[in-house]
Amino acid sequence: MNSNLIVRTPYARAAYGFPWIVFFVLFLLLLPLLCQGQVGTQKRIEVKDYSQWGHLKLEQLSSNAQWASYSMQYDTGADTLFVRQTSGSLRYALPQARNSTFDQQNWLVALQGQELIILELSSGKRERITNVQSYAYSAVRNAFYILQKEASSHTQLLVRSSTRGKSSAIDGVTKFSISPNGAYLVYAMQNKKTYRLCIQDLALGTTKLILSDTVQDWDHFYWDKKSQAVAFLSKKNDSHPNMALYYYLLQEQKCFLLPTAAADGFPQGAQLYYDFQNKLLISDDLQRVFFSVIFPEQKQYPQDKDQVEIWNASDPQLFPASLGIQPYINLPKVAVWTPAKGRILPITSTAFPKLLLNGKQQLALISNPITLEPSVAQDVPRDYYLLNLDTGEQQLFLAKQSSTKGEIMPSPTGEYISYFKDKNWWIYTVATDTHTNLTAASGIVFDGKTSLLGGDNAFGNPGWTPHDQELLLYDQYDLWLFKADGSGYRQLTHGRTKRTQYRLIRLPDFSYGQSLYDGPVPMAYDLKKGLYLKARGYLEQSGYYLLKGKNKLEQIVYEEALVDQLIGNAAGTAFLYRQQSFETAPQVCFKKIGQASQTLYQSNPQQAKYFWGKASLFTFENSRKDILKAVLFYPAQYNPQKKYPMIVNIYSDQAYKRHLYTNPTVQSENGFNNTHYSLNDYFVLYPDIAHETQNVGASAVDCSVAAVQKVIAEGLVDPEKIGLLGHSFGGYETTYVLNKTKLFATGVAGGAITDLQRNYYSISWNYKRPQFWRFYDGTYKMNTSPLEDPELYRRNSPITYVDQLQTPLLLWSGKKDTQVNWSQSLEYYLALRQLKKKSIALFYPNGNHTLLQLQDQIDLNRRIKQWFDYYLKDQAAADWIVKGIKE
Repeated sequence: MNSNLIVRTPYARAAYGFPWIVFFVLFLLLLPLLCQGQVGTQKRIEVKDYSQWGHLKLEQLSSNAQWASYSMQYDTGADTLFVRQTSGSLRYALPQARNSTFDQQNWLVALQGQELIILELSSGKRERITNVQSYAYSAVRNAFYILQKEASSHTQLLVRSSTRGKSSAIDGVTKFSISPNGAYLVYAMQNKKTYRLCIQDLALGTTKLILSDTVQDWDHFYWDKKSQAVAFLSKKNDSHPNMALYYYLLQEQKCFLLPTAAADGFPQGAQLYYDFQNKLLISDDLQRVFFSVIFPEQKQYPQDKDQVEIWNASDPQLFPASLGIQPYINLPKVAVWTPAKGRILPITSTAFPKLLLNGKQQLALISNPITLEPSVAQDVPRDYYLLNLDTGEQQLFLAKQSSTKGEIMPSPTGEYISYFKDKNWWIYTVATDTHTNLTAASGIVFDGKTSLLGGDNAFGNPGWTPHDQELLLYDQYDLWLFKADGSGYRQLTHGRTKRTQYRLIRLPDFSYGQSLYDGPVPMAYDLKKGLYLKARGYLEQSGYYLLKGKNKLEQIVYEEALVDQLIGNAAGTAFLYRQQSFETAPQVCFKKIGQASQTLYQSNPQQAKYFWGKASLFTFENSRKDILKAVLFYPAQYNPQKKYPMIVNIYSDQAYKRHLYTNPTVQSENGFNNTHYSLNDYFVLYPDIAHETQNVGASAVDCSVAAVQKVIAEGLVDPEKIGLLGHSFGGYETTYVLNKTKLFATGVAGGAITDLQRNYYSISWNYKRPQFWRFYDGTYKMNTSPLEDPELYRRNSPITYVDQLQTPLLLWSGKKDTQVNWSQSLEYYLALRQLKKKSIALFYPNGNHTLLQLQDQIDLNRRIKQWFDYYLKDQAAADWIVKGIKE
């Protein structure tokens, strides 16, 4: 047996230096006995049992690390929030609860419908408050502030102390907000037909009246980072159809009202607007308030849906994207107000609709994403301009700069702007108006493949050190520090030798990036306090480390499993994380520094009652001698004396699925669930595909065949019963591969691209732009057009070789697919039909690129399973197969 095949199995986790193959051979010999021993306790899973499976999500860890919360979510809607001790047996279940918060006194509050549940964790005592609209917690007062609507439509703010367990109320409160530091409470309250606005110092218990006797209520309170100021909008009513913007400085106890129509600089014809994407923003120095406006009189064209569409070749964008005019004309625009000077400056416009702010919000980077259109790039380059928010002066900053997310980043203090150009990171110094190539002399490669099907991009610039002294940069594996003045650099991690990738995170790690207008929030990381890093190994190990001191890595957790969703307490002494593998459902794990991890909760415990499969990772070589990875999922009741059918699912890099726990379902949007097939006596193979430039089709054949041959050589599967499946780009690969090899007994291709030239000259309706970019810095790696090299497109198109197909093929597509035109599948089907090939096409009238309607999902999953069962298991054919295929 080839010792390269099984790199890791759940049954053989020996150290690298030990001959683990011995374990595997022993396992194969003992497995029949193990299976016999399980017969009495385990059974086969039926489809009706699938509804028992749910999805685990971590919620919070209390500040004292004594309590953890997590939720289970089910397709049936039986969602539940759980709260349990980290070093005890107490556990509480709150069905349908959400928005939970721990306080500092071992209380938990959560919304349950329109009821607020206040749970005393030590005793389990629960208090319920009805008709709750919203709530917030202040650690300063150890109190929950609860906005409650009473039966008489009267509202009040209920203040529930978690220290004393007592409540007080403020009547007539309509809206409220707690400052970020929890020290201040601002609230609006109604008194008969007028309103007043108050602010309360929660530490001192004093209250100040800000505004009174107005006929407009207030809403949308936004604080500065340090809780020194708050901005808010008035509500519209019959007598006041427009909003008003207010700004209050706490220390000066001064409130400003933004002048609108009569103000110098206020955009003519505009109205204040609440934009949930671009909310109010207060600058760090408290001098500026950023707000949004709309121009209600401006309309989009054409107004009449039956009016002729004029598609001009000279338009920068296609008609569907531009609607015949500039596409951003009706979007809200951003302006800035300087209250102390009474000055208003419009920032974005139809000419410059996109906005980045530098760290101190003194400069704006404005751009137009379509001025360099038409373009074949995925992220069209832009000309970036610097707008001085004090003087209004504007100058060209960067010409034809990449607009890829993360490749231009202002520094936190605003002194610099970093950007990636010509395969290097550059620094622009604001004060001296100079550009410096920061990385050219280092010889380090800072770009490469960053997405499954995309081209090469910068690996990333996650942030800066305090005071903008150093720039943090990623290469493929490691984290580097470059001095902003270009005087030196150093390496913080050393993952390349072990092929381990390190990436910075902020806790909790739910992979949610912070954004500010059209760019990321400039981040500062203090190395003295330590950096949290997420690690991913070559063999799909994963976990977290703390980088401290002089490049010292302290392991928090690192396992042969998928570890994610790290949450830490404020002191950094305890952590909560989620761990899973294909064999083990996601778990809630808890770890204190210096102590062993413990499992607090095992999701989907019912799995123990059933037979379940396993997954292994192995390596293989393609014809170019590239070392690639593949994941092989075993049948749930695997018997080494038996040869099984196998389904090969192809796309791009898929080794990351090694430890991904997949709930069994027959409701997949793309018609396939690997766990479902593992439970039904199939092997499932996910090979990595190394796509060669201008040779994508052939490389898919090369890699998929090499991976399958590796499995066949091990004697695990029946070489006559192997099927191939893919969706979207995988559908393209499937149709191409089946034309070029007789290795597969059958295939299923969904949403496939079958004619590259026709696809090149088509529109991606999702993006409302031509598909050109997919052939340059995207999926197909052609780097030229069909007009320049028609033979290249012909050679890589499945339709070219459709006459060579000897494998029964099932095609499917949604007729409302906005990603890949369903005509690509239709035309391929028509060719197969004319050639009298064994083929059936399924077209779903309401289906998109994936199927979103439940009945369509169930139907597609059922038919694909029937198709594979017929060709790979010799089961009786379903009627629709019998009618569609003549043997």
